[in-house]
Amino acid sequence: MRSRFPGMDPYLEGADWPDVHSSFAYVIKRQLVPQLTPKYFARIEKYVVTDKDPQLNLGIVYPDMEVWQKPPDMLQEPGTAHMTRPAFTPPTVTFPFLAEIELHIPIVELWDKDDNELITTIEILSPANKRNPGYNKFIEKQELLHKRGVNLIEIDLIRKGKRRVKHPLAQSSHYLVTLLRAGNIHLNVWAVDIKDKLPRIPVPLKAPDADVVLDLQRAFDELYEEGGYANSINYRKPPPPPAFSEEEQKWVDGILKNNTQ
Repeated sequence: MRSRFPGMDPYLEGADWPDVHSSFAYVIKRQLVPQLTPKYFARIEKYVVTDKDPQLNLGIVYPDMEVWQKPPDMLQEPGTAHMTRPAFTPPTVTFPFLAEIELHIPIVELWDKDDNELITTIEILSPANKRNPGYNKFIEKQELLHKRGVNLIEIDLIRKGKRRVKHPLAQSSHYLVTLLRAGNIHLNVWAVDIKDKLPRIPVPLKAPDADVVLDLQRAFDELYEEGGYANSINYRKPPPPPAFSEEEQKWVDGILKNNTQ
């Protein structure tokens, strides 16, 4: 069953995001492999990002991290029900204290088979990539790869957080896809709103070989259906933050009303 939305489903920006993140890398690789054979191959690699403030992403549940809100019937400690009031004020929230956690970020890499040379990287951004200190380290990594002559594709399907593309259209769009070709100073940008389908973008190979095509909407549709997200998402609740504008929320409400499942 496909998503109710024409492009990115904003409900996947919340608790399902870690699963979406990993699965999206896989379906992208699967789509590209037939176009790469026999001169190139694709691999999913992972690098580690240290998230020093995981509690900031309360809408996103990392592995081994859960947040519990106190239920109304737990305002008293066990054995104190006969008392007129609790012996002490119960905590507002209880959660594991994590000063930092390690996130393993998947990245799709395209390699030249004969020269064993990294040609292109395709990265789906995580929340840790979009705030400090992870933001600065991500920029440093990308700049280093660009200096090494690697083509860089970045897929940003999370509305919250910082964006390094300062163009007003990029800053105001809900989602963003960029391509920076090796040896080039011009950045290709696909600004995507909630009402838009995800784009079909070129994926550079080694000159003089022609680009191959990555159909992000097709990849997302496969991800959504294979992941069974239609069965797990509660569309009766508001989408994860940040909140849409009043006009945008009306459109979202209309999509949900007209596409009951």
